[in-house]
Amino acid sequence: MCSLSIGGGSGAASFAAAGDSAVDAKYRYRMDHRRRGQFIIINNRTFHPDTHMNERKGTDVDASNLYADFKQLGFNVKQTHNQTASQMLQLMAKGNYCVCTSCTGIHSLLR
Repeated sequence: MCSLSIGGGSGAASFAAAGDSAVDAKYRYRMDHRRRGQFIIINNRTFHPDTHMNERKGTDVDASNLYADFKQLGFNVKQTHNQTASQMLQLMAKGNYCVCTSCTGIHSLLR
């Protein structure tokens, strides 16, 4: 499990393993660069009918919050919507990323 801490007002932030306050600095993602990197949000609200999955109402609010948070942290944020598995793989293959961060919204199968 990972955690993200944001320094008060200075724009400083760091990623570290949760519960491990002595994580070696060389394994931390440096957040003091002017350009922090790319953060991609894949916001899938609707799905192919063959999946029998319902629309994920509320996902737009989650995506909007992620966009604002990572933009505030200095990341270049890109948001896409309703991607197939193939499209998601193509999107990730296009980039030259030193850090890949993802956030997955779980779709409830309860009806």
